Amino acid sequence: MNGVSNRRGGWGLIALLVGLVVTAMAAVVIAVVVTRTDLPSANSGYAVSVADGITPSTPAARAAAIARHYLDLQTPELAAPEIHADPVVRSVSAVRAADAASIEPDVPPQAVASDPNRVVWIASVAGDLLNLHDLPWSSDGDPYRSGNIVIDDATGKILGVYPGSPQP
Repeated sequence: MNGVSNRRGGWGLIALLVGLVVTAMAAVVIAVVVTRTDLPSANSGYAVSVADGITPSTPAARAAAIARHYLDLQTPELAAPEIHADPVVRSVSAVRAADAASIEPDVPPQAVASDPNRVVWIASVAGDLLNLHDLPWSSDGDPYRSGNIVIDDATGKILGVYPGSPQP
């Protein structure tokens, strides 16, 4: 009888190990599926700047890809598709929210006031800036072929879109 109980204990251990392996494989599959939904990269050749004392959590390439993706999503919303402008990211700059107005003057002070030390990326872009969506930091602006897109560093969410001539 003692030999039988040892065998049962061995099968229980094997079942436990198989369960752990299956669980680990499921976690890997989920991780692969999540990363596959990543955004395509932006164009190359854009400038990158990071303000002194800031260590962004979002890489510059990811911030540029988020901006490019926003521009890509605007194209189908054009009333006159023949006016489409190819999307180009010119630069991405990581700054504290309190300093965002030095790059984009239309950033509303009340949006910054809640967390002035928040890190944001400001992408200077060209393309279809329609600003058709209600974003927390957006300004009322007419569609334009260039402008700035403000992206929250911590979440990657677009906070505001500012059609108009971006500052260099």
